[in-house]
Amino acid sequence: MQTVTARDVGERWADIVLYRTDVNVYSAASFGGRLTGLPVEYQLLQVYSRDRGRRSALLRFGVGQGSQDLGFRSEATIAFDARPAYPVTLHVADEDGRPAVASFLIKDRRQFVHPSQTKRLAPDLWFQPQVYRADGDTVLLPAGAYAVTCGRGPSTCRRCRSW
Repeated sequence: MQTVTARDVGERWADIVLYRTDVNVYSAASFGGRLTGLPVEYQLLQVYSRDRGRRSALLRFGVGQGSQDLGFRSEATIAFDARPAYPVTLHVADEDGRPAVASFLIKDRRQFVHPSQTKRLAPDLWFQPQVYRADGDTVLLPAGAYAVTCGRGPSTCRRCRSW
């Protein structure tokens, strides 16, 4: 029985990750993290949009038991202007120069993995940081600088059996 409708998919345009920053330390944190009481402490949101252009999202926050007095201050509507991603064509060849499949791990300067793992569709897998692409395939990336690590592709891939 299908539980996700076409309308649900259309409304799931954003991937929002909360990061914690404590005095020059930048690392992913769970939503259950507590404030440390340091003089300077703040939260960062990384927002990935599947769609380009202007969008808005209602963000709601819970800070735990006894915070009911926050009332309307526990939510905020944020407007985004999502910049477009660009198709990057990959050229992959084996040692004989024939087209092949390879794994690609793509990270930006902040070590974020691209494309976003939580919004991947088959054949890409959300639980693996790398993606697999054949010669001539593309990957969508926003403008920026990236570190790309390449490796061998899956040898049992149906697409590459004919190569």
